[in-house]
Amino acid sequence: MACSIQFIFRHPIPGFYSIEELFQEYARSLSPDFSTECRTLPYPSTGFWNRCLNLWITWRHRSPGLTHITGDVHYLALVLPVRSTLLTIHDCTILQQTRGWRRWLFPVPV
Repeated sequence: MACSIQFIFRHPIPGFYSIEELFQEYARSLSPDFSTECRTLPYPSTGFWNRCLNLWITWRHRSPGLTHITGDVHYLALVLPVRSTLLTIHDCTILQQTRGWRRWLFPVPV
């Protein structure tokens, strides 16, 4: 029985290095025992409505197997099953730059 893994990638941002290329290569290199699917979000993670649409689409297309969230779209974990969702956070620099309510939500020791 094959294990299914769905990789979720952020909407491409021109001019930015994309960690998604690394994960696409990783998905291709997995054993045939793993069934993989790479999904790219249709909307950039800017603004309230784009994020809401990405959440809706992610929920509608959730995988019965493992879902691996890559890139900076961590908020998608809110609509995915806890036991079958893997979240990779590549760096935490943004947490030091965060202000206002986001700083309260993600406190960082100084």
